[in-house]
Amino acid sequence: MATEIKAPTFPESVAEGTVAAWHKKPGDSVERDELIVEIETDKVVLEVVAPEAGTLTDVMAEEGDTVESEQVLGKIGEGSASGSQKEEKSSGDDSAEKSEEKSEGKKEEKKSQRWRQATRRKSSQLP
Repeated sequence: MATEIKAPTFPESVAEGTVAAWHKKPGDSVERDELIVEIETDKVVLEVVAPEAGTLTDVMAEEGDTVESEQVLGKIGEGSASGSQKEEKSSGDDSAEKSEEKSEGKKEEKKSQRWRQATRRKSSQLP
């Protein structure tokens, strides 16, 4: 049975947030209390952790989507051994390295994008 990953309850003065970054992709295994996704509000960045161990099966809110308090962000299903078998098969494959390099580049790009957004937001609040 799938477990829902929900946005946390936002503070009273915060109505909504934006999915800033997913740290896991569908099919990735997760451990209980492992960071899965970050939600950025106008006041704070909230970290959402896995409520239980398993496999991320579904992402319902993509990066950049606006979400509300307690909204379902994704689902975790029961863990499976197929994920580790896939890793063993591709461990000697160059495509795995290329995929990892692409992933690192995307992470850096996302960080840079979030920094620019935060800077713009702060500068627009100046008198």
